[in-house]
Amino acid sequence: MKKLATAIPMIVTTFLLTGCLSNNDDLNEWMTHEAEQMKGKVTPLPAVKPFTPTEYMAREMNDPFGPQKVLKTTANAPDEKRKKEYLESFPLDRLLMVGTIQKKSDLWALIQSPDLTISMVKTGDYLGQNFGKVTEIKDNLLKIKESVLDTQGDWVDREVDINITSRR
Repeated sequence: MKKLATAIPMIVTTFLLTGCLSNNDDLNEWMTHEAEQMKGKVTPLPAVKPFTPTEYMAREMNDPFGPQKVLKTTANAPDEKRKKEYLESFPLDRLLMVGTIQKKSDLWALIQSPDLTISMVKTGDYLGQNFGKVTEIKDNLLKIKESVLDTQGDWVDREVDINITSRR
């Protein structure tokens, strides 16, 4: 009985392995045919442009590794003597537009500050720490023009949008 119990799995395994050794000539023929049809398409590399070094004239140029003071220019400079408004004490990314309100023909934006105070702002009001001035108010959008110093020390304007949000 033990010999029969051992022989049956061996016979079944032999039949299963024999089934795996079937003829795969059609598969091999298809693979050969497909391999012949394949052709690599490699785009040529762009021509290498020669590097032309620039001579560094130490006496005529700024030291690239030395500390340099950014000099503020007065062209396009915001009015720094103007009295700051309440919302100018917060960075713009901490202010949320939570709604709008129509007052006569004017549209006012409702701005929530980090201390959870809601303030009304109209076109021409200031907010943010970069001299941001409200230029346009829509039902779901507040457009602001900020004045910031660039790397050369010149004042440049940049447009920033604050979209309405319903979460805190």
